[in-house]
Amino acid sequence: MSTRQANTDRWARELYTRFHLCGACQGAVTLAEQLDGRCPHCAAQIFAGSFTPDRARERLAELKARRRVLGLRNTA
Repeated sequence: MSTRQANTDRWARELYTRFHLCGACQGAVTLAEQLDGRCPHCAAQIFAGSFTPDRARERLAELKARRRVLGLRNTA
């Protein structure tokens, strides 16, 4: 397995783990919420890395698809 695939699998597994913080309210957010672009606590715009909003939506869809392949649910 390549490093890139291993990273994708790890991110897919951790997609709904709350270990990031919203910069505005410091509420715990998931990678899925960051890729979605809004904090669920305060509705502030949040980002995951340097993705454009369109690319973030694509990446979220890719990670959800990978979760299905891995046999994981696509809910928090």
